[in-house]
Amino acid sequence: MNPLPQAQEITSLLDSPTISEAFRTVLALEKFILTDPDQRKLIHARILGYLLLYGPSLYARESVAREVASCEGYDVLLNAGKVYYDYFILAFRKPIGSSSGQTSRSDSWNQSLEETDDIMSRKSIGVPQSHGDAKQNALIRDGFRCVISGNYDWSCAIRSSELKSRVLASTKSVAGTHCVHIFPELDSMNVFGENSFSTSSIWDIMNRFGYSHIHSELNGGNIHRLQNVITMCSDARDKFERLYLWLEATDTPNTYALQARDEMYFLKDYRRTISFTTPDDAKYPLPSSDYLAIHASCAKIAYLSGAGHYIDVMEWELEDLATLEEDGSSAEALDHAITPLA
Repeated sequence: MNPLPQAQEITSLLDSPTISEAFRTVLALEKFILTDPDQRKLIHARILGYLLLYGPSLYARESVAREVASCEGYDVLLNAGKVYYDYFILAFRKPIGSSSGQTSRSDSWNQSLEETDDIMSRKSIGVPQSHGDAKQNALIRDGFRCVISGNYDWSCAIRSSELKSRVLASTKSVAGTHCVHIFPELDSMNVFGENSFSTSSIWDIMNRFGYSHIHSELNGGNIHRLQNVITMCSDARDKFERLYLWLEATDTPNTYALQARDEMYFLKDYRRTISFTTPDDAKYPLPSSDYLAIHASCAKIAYLSGAGHYIDVMEWELEDLATLEEDGSSAEALDHAITPLA
């Protein structure tokens, strides 16, 4: 958990007087609860502070600043931070043991890359309405490989002699790949079991951040639109979905710096810079810079505020918890499991 920096240390990040004043308010809140035995309060306060610094856009940061200014008293401020914990950070973070999709299969692609390229040129691709369609289209767009490691999809390589030749001629290997959603599929936005998120609260936050268009863009089957999916190998997918890895925009369009909350999460074959390309902008659009900015903001704030580590610890405890401890020592972990009830 990282303490909030002092205001004088980050003048370049305080983009407006509104943000600056709100940040000083949150600094005072952090100081007030620093010795509180309930570490969740400190996490909720720091979520607010880091949102003011690393929200996905200036509009989003100013919106949070106005919300902070409207809160009367520290309890109201802490509740605001808890809302972002429940419906922003938890919404984007996949729980242990959860999976967003199956390893790619290419049974219908038993042909050479030449024939696959022919399909690309003559097949009209609309908005995918299923995970399977999105997976197939993302593989085509991403060159049949994980965008993070560069390793090729093994199932496609097995079925294509030309792709196999590319693999053998490259320094990369093959791996199982997955279609990874930047905004998670809504039916997976939960912590454990039947405890579902209020999706309306999630969209309320997106509207507050200035992304009112995203709800309609991702409504229903549109969650599988190509702008919201990326091909990744299993290891990269798990880290991306658990907010250990994120893609931070650079000055070059569609090019991102791979960031991690700890250096050990970078495998040796991970690319540190990822440039998205497509064989056809109309049929196979690139991942949305807005979606990636929101995911990156969430991951960075989860790391800096301590929320990410706290969730890890609670999940580890729940995994080890066979029965409810009579002394109540498991109560905090169980409380975490039921937190996101609407």
